[in-house]
Amino acid sequence: MQTPTTQVGFLLQLGYFRVVSRFFLSNRFIQADINYIVNGIMVDPNQIDFTDYFRTTYFRHQEEILRQLGYTGFDKNASQLISQEMKRLVSLRTEPVLIMESVITFLDEHRIEIPPYATLRVLLEKSFRQFEQDLEAIMVQYLQQEDKNLLDSLLLQHDSYQQEEKKHVKVQRYQLTFFKRITQSMQPSVIKGRIDNFVRLKEMYSQLLPIITRLNLPEETIKFYAEYVIDNQIFQVADRDNTRYLLLVSFIIHPGGARSTTNWVTRLCSLLTRLLPVP
Repeated sequence: MQTPTTQVGFLLQLGYFRVVSRFFLSNRFIQADINYIVNGIMVDPNQIDFTDYFRTTYFRHQEEILRQLGYTGFDKNASQLISQEMKRLVSLRTEPVLIMESVITFLDEHRIEIPPYATLRVLLEKSFRQFEQDLEAIMVQYLQQEDKNLLDSLLLQHDSYQQEEKKHVKVQRYQLTFFKRITQSMQPSVIKGRIDNFVRLKEMYSQLLPIITRLNLPEETIKFYAEYVIDNQIFQVADRDNTRYLLLVSFIIHPGGARSTTNWVTRLCSLLTRLLPVP
């Protein structure tokens, strides 16, 4: 630190790091901060030229600041550590902004330099892609053809529209639609139809149980994919070539779907057989 430029550069890097635990390129230095340091150490502002703040000096200053403050630089090991934490949070379907906040807290707690935003963004995007690719690989390897046929059948028009009196109806609902929106009507015929849907969901769940076990999806992921199915139209689900089976499987095992009905649907069916007229 023999020149005014290197003295000011060092102090700016130290000050910024103490505030936000990261470093900035010299072209990001704020002029007001430069003026403050220049006045504080009483050097000639005309002698400040950050084009002379050579890269070797710039990085050597960073290494010294990290050593003196007891921090570790964001190196390959830190990148792998953060990637593992991101993958864990992504598997829980945490919002990206919350993942970023959690990662920054994680770095601070472990006294690791915070890298530029672009570095974290690339790692986060990679974590999202890797998570879905891993799930898709399981689906490709273990999903049987009869399971695909079952899931694809949910995207077909409902059987009732094959009847002659309904063929002329312009808006025809799909098989999946009857599972997405469950009416709360207490009419016997509606209740019976609702029970039939629950029994059907239970049967689909039982058939898909091997792939469900292999996927081992966290509750948050199941909810995320299932709510996509619930909130979007059929064609939006059908157009997701790579993930539509994953979306539909999640919908079937969603807490509002088959899994929550498995324990009590038998008891409810038994009760309704005593209340409803025999067809």
